[in-house]
Amino acid sequence: DSLENGGGSTGNVKDVNASLLEKQKQLREEAVELAKQFETVIFIGGQNHLQDLEGHDRPDMKLPYAQDLLIEQLLEVNKNTVVVLVAGSPVEMPWIQKANTIVWGWYAGMEGGTALAEVLFGKVNPSGKIPETFPVTHKDCSAHCVGEFPGGKTVSYKEGIFVGYRYYDTNHVPVLFPFGHGLSYTEFTYDKLKVAVEDENVLVSFTVTNTGELDGKEVAQIYVGMEHSEVERPTKELKAFEKVELKAKETKNVTLALPKEALAYYSEEQQKFVVEDGEYTIFVGKSVQDICLTEKVEIKK
Repeated sequence: DSLENGGGSTGNVKDVNASLLEKQKQLREEAVELAKQFETVIFIGGQNHLQDLEGHDRPDMKLPYAQDLLIEQLLEVNKNTVVVLVAGSPVEMPWIQKANTIVWGWYAGMEGGTALAEVLFGKVNPSGKIPETFPVTHKDCSAHCVGEFPGGKTVSYKEGIFVGYRYYDTNHVPVLFPFGHGLSYTEFTYDKLKVAVEDENVLVSFTVTNTGELDGKEVAQIYVGMEHSEVERPTKELKAFEKVELKAKETKNVTLALPKEALAYYSEEQQKFVVEDGEYTIFVGKSVQDICLTEKVEIKK
């Protein structure tokens, strides 16, 4: 069962004929032999719009066309293989522990090749962050875990507010890449976090330093959590972010104002958004998991 007991159905997958499988094997063997001859290999693969599209559920998160097998074999013969994936949604990466470099290209349009080349050859220092969690397999997704994947004629959103990173983070589900993750050719550090309540805002200030040798950009992210809430809430929720451009060795101060409404939750009983009195935690970091600074703040009416 390709849905692995998830329920529902997906589009039909046609059987691959034997001659095509043999052709795939020959081409794979040819690629592996060529990979042995070069110092660096750039593999470009991923999804296409036959699998990766709206209104259709994939049966799993595996790469099509036996790409995982090819990547495994390329990495075995050449550890300097750069894996570039072009896709619009996460995929499994069973070879990830063997890969030194993974570049996620999304669907970048007509100039996507130019943009990719500029990143690979160092003309541009990448600074993107992923706007979703990359789970290890589809079985880790909240919809699958509550028995709603891929659904039928109707779908019940049993996850409630625990969708996306709120589910993985709160339930400590291991993932490939967490929400907000993204690397650069330089390194950044965070320091000197200060949190203060002024009027109707929570002011969050901190410094970001580019400790590397290259100019770059970092997306600083602010999450908020309330451990002792009256209702069930996620461990962290993204409330603000800012991209900071820094020259090599440069430090900048960052200050972001969170309106108190950013701390609210929707009360089903009162049928309105409510800001609880109590202690909140401010998390500042590079992703929902890579938290660099934390501070408590007391909110009172």
